[in-house]
Amino acid sequence: MNTKTIIWLFISVMGIAQAIAGSKGLEGNFSYENEKYWGRVNDNQGEPLPFANVVLLHPESREIIVGAVTDFDGKFEMETTSEFKEAIFKVSAIGFESYEKVVNSSQKDLGTIILEEEINTLNEVTVRAARPEITIFEDKTVVNVEGSAMAEGSNALQVIGRSPGVFIDNDNRIQLNGKSGVLVMIDDKQTYMSPEDLASYLTGMPADNIKSIEVIANPSAKYDAEGAGGVINIRLKKNNLNGTHGSMQIGGGYNGLPNSLANASLNHKSGKWRSSLNLNYNNQGNLINLQTQRNFSSPEGNSSLDQEANTKRIQESMFATASLDYDINDKHSVGGNLQLNYLNQRDEVDAMADIQISGQQNNDYLKTSNEGNQLTDRVFANIHYIGLLDTLGTKLTADLDYSLMGANNQNQLSNLYTTGIDGIISSNVLDMNNDMYYSIMTTKADLFLPLQNGSRIETGIKGSWVKSQNDLTINRTFGDENVEPITYLNNFRYDENVWAAYVNYGGSLSKKVNLQAGLRAEHTSLTGRQLVTAEVNSSKYLDWFPSIFIGQKVNDNYQINYNINRRLTRPNYRFLNPAVFYLDDLTQEQGNPNLTPMYAHTAEVTQVWQNAYQFTLGYTYTTDIFQVIALQDDATRVTTLQIKNLDNMHNFSARLMVPVEITPWWSTNNMFQAYYNSFNSQIGDEMLENSAFSVMARTQHNITLPGNLKLELMGMYVGPQVQGAFRFSGFFYMDAGISKSWKNDKFNVSLTGRDLFRSQKLRGEMQFANVDTRFSQYFGQQGVNFTFRYRFSKGQSFSVNQRSGSIEERSRLD
Repeated sequence: MNTKTIIWLFISVMGIAQAIAGSKGLEGNFSYENEKYWGRVNDNQGEPLPFANVVLLHPESREIIVGAVTDFDGKFEMETTSEFKEAIFKVSAIGFESYEKVVNSSQKDLGTIILEEEINTLNEVTVRAARPEITIFEDKTVVNVEGSAMAEGSNALQVIGRSPGVFIDNDNRIQLNGKSGVLVMIDDKQTYMSPEDLASYLTGMPADNIKSIEVIANPSAKYDAEGAGGVINIRLKKNNLNGTHGSMQIGGGYNGLPNSLANASLNHKSGKWRSSLNLNYNNQGNLINLQTQRNFSSPEGNSSLDQEANTKRIQESMFATASLDYDINDKHSVGGNLQLNYLNQRDEVDAMADIQISGQQNNDYLKTSNEGNQLTDRVFANIHYIGLLDTLGTKLTADLDYSLMGANNQNQLSNLYTTGIDGIISSNVLDMNNDMYYSIMTTKADLFLPLQNGSRIETGIKGSWVKSQNDLTINRTFGDENVEPITYLNNFRYDENVWAAYVNYGGSLSKKVNLQAGLRAEHTSLTGRQLVTAEVNSSKYLDWFPSIFIGQKVNDNYQINYNINRRLTRPNYRFLNPAVFYLDDLTQEQGNPNLTPMYAHTAEVTQVWQNAYQFTLGYTYTTDIFQVIALQDDATRVTTLQIKNLDNMHNFSARLMVPVEITPWWSTNNMFQAYYNSFNSQIGDEMLENSAFSVMARTQHNITLPGNLKLELMGMYVGPQVQGAFRFSGFFYMDAGISKSWKNDKFNVSLTGRDLFRSQKLRGEMQFANVDTRFSQYFGQQGVNFTFRYRFSKGQSFSVNQRSGSIEERSRLD
């Protein structure tokens, strides 16, 4: 069942129950013939306004006849048996002026209501209320990025990293509530990218394109089963306004290197046609520092390696989107959208390693320089259909998506061994060329069926086809001309096909208990082929993924939600490729063709007070979990990083969300999370047992100042934790942003600062089997950004399309 429909159903039931309880004095006028009233509520920017209160009042006594609360799309629907000729229709929401008008009983469609932003005067200081930075729903937490001062000049990866419960490790892998295997989606669509490719893609996506970030710890059966650690769904901005409007933005920054950006958007809606075009350019630099210490023990004696590597990374990206939609009539629409992404990443790495060998008087040194250039192109196309099949709300949606990605990664790695006395010992150069390509096609259809008793059934089917190829050539030449060059080839092909079907049921078990139960089945068929060695790995498997959600309304201010589900994460095609990729002469990464999917079984109980305060207790048991393991050869001092399946992980968690409105112009969102992770696995002859208790705290402050100034402050602390065989130290950081708008938000300037105290450093260690290594890494987050934006509009800028349900359903991608 559609997630937003569940939210609407649950809140509407509460609103109707409250309305009936408040209208007992009108019981004598009831006629037992149900009458429905519906409409939509938007803010003065034309955006849907969720959680607005909508009521019909008796014109004389002003007692409530019926009431409801808008869903995430701003829609509402009320049903009553009360008989009346006229009533007062009232709409209200926090931070907005109330709306009232008199309606008669024959006026069923109450239209689209625009609420104006509320302006309060406090001691001659004018303040404006703002949309909450975080909105808590029963099944997800939504971070509202649009309009945030700190989002100006940021990219998608940075915004995700500031979301509640999210932690990004030293390899840019995303964790949620202490769990790995998180699926990142864009408008409900998978990207099918490896963690490395996804991090580069999100870095090139400007936050200005993002409306919100949905953090979904326990998705329903409608979502793909992929994502054992949960789902993070990026909602891009949509065009809903009549007329022509758009914006232009320029900006720059400095974090040790100069940064620049330029964005433009143009949207048009007229009659049955709706179109949009967005163009974005971003040039971002980072200075990355990595310090590593490794200890080796062998029969020949002990040795150690101390290395410091400094990376200058420049990422130049262009991101363009275009969409076109056509309303055939009030019930049917078709459309399509196109996304183009280009990324040019240039790395210059200089590293020096001090090698201390037992029994040797002088140290050896390894000087490494690595010049890399990665070019990536991505094209995505979608066509979709949305149809309302009857007056009851039966809805059919269909999507066809096609995505292409090509990448070329060239590296020249120079290694020079020297000693303090004798000078040069040896040298070699590795020229690496890596061509990657994949194509993805997905097709899906969903059917939404409302039942007469107020229940809902939703069912759907989806097919996806992934084809990828990875060709790697490494040529090693030596400084000694008497040594023959060595050539290494790897040609890997991967094909994956997944068929999925699901059914969801939602309804009320009683006046105070709602149920959503779903079952999803996915059949996977995959083949990996190594052309050089003729090695073939293939498998087929069918999995079932049940999910149950129960919402219990204890009273008007307190409810309890129960959630149980099962999910998986499949190994990425790049993980299955057995190729070896060199980081330097003594460090390499290698794929693992023997990886199998990891499965997670999760149970959570969430208590919600006053629809705002949330406390969650959860437990997740994960089998065959993916984790990076360091394999060390003490004789050659070569370390190989490889992803392996660990036997199991236990995750216990507690999470508290506390929004506080200190004053009408100062609001905060606060999160405190505690969790315990325990990893257990047999690795070779060794038994891994690694566990730790950790905490995470986050506080966000939104302050509205005189003169249309908006100040945002965010601080986060991540405590010590474990992942697989690694242990990480804790760290904290603080971001701040201030923005000013004038001429009714036509012009806006912002200034943001990230990692103000240069404290977002990641430190870790691994001491397992013969491995004894420590590292400290800083990604160069500290910096300042400045942006200027100009908005323009022409036409009916505050009138919106009233076709129901067209926003969410028209986005499904790979």
